[in-house]
Amino acid sequence: MKNDELNQWLDCDDEMKMDSFIENFEDETALRKFAVLNAKSVDALLVDSRSRNAIVAAEAYLDKYISAQELEDAYYNAESACEDIELASVSDEDPTAYEESIENAALVALWVAYPVGHTGITSLESARQSALHTAFYCFQIHGSRALKEQLDRFKEAGMTE
Repeated sequence: MKNDELNQWLDCDDEMKMDSFIENFEDETALRKFAVLNAKSVDALLVDSRSRNAIVAAEAYLDKYISAQELEDAYYNAESACEDIELASVSDEDPTAYEESIENAALVALWVAYPVGHTGITSLESARQSALHTAFYCFQIHGSRALKEQLDRFKEAGMTE
């Protein structure tokens, strides 16, 4: 994808637009690297070691240091962390901005470890889902600033020509 085409990302202000954009990418490794870069951007908001471990696992999987099964284990641990964070939320009916950021960061960590071929989808589709949802929850945390920062992540992940 060319740099000028990447600038269309700045108009992706909802999950459907992001999904349509991400569908253009065919490189699983680049998609997963993009997801890892997104996840690293919210590290300071992660309050549970299982969430941080999911990012480590996703990067280790990307570098071929761990198996798909180990990535899946990290995903389920991150899912438990998300559930615990949601249960611990003080303001269930009207969460504070900080609580929402903490929950969204945990969701970024969950999606970065999205298992290969989860629920019967292809490994490419699971990489796309990982990229899409990490981007979306970063957007929930940082708004349009996240989209601008993600342009650099597309480049760093090797998703541009």
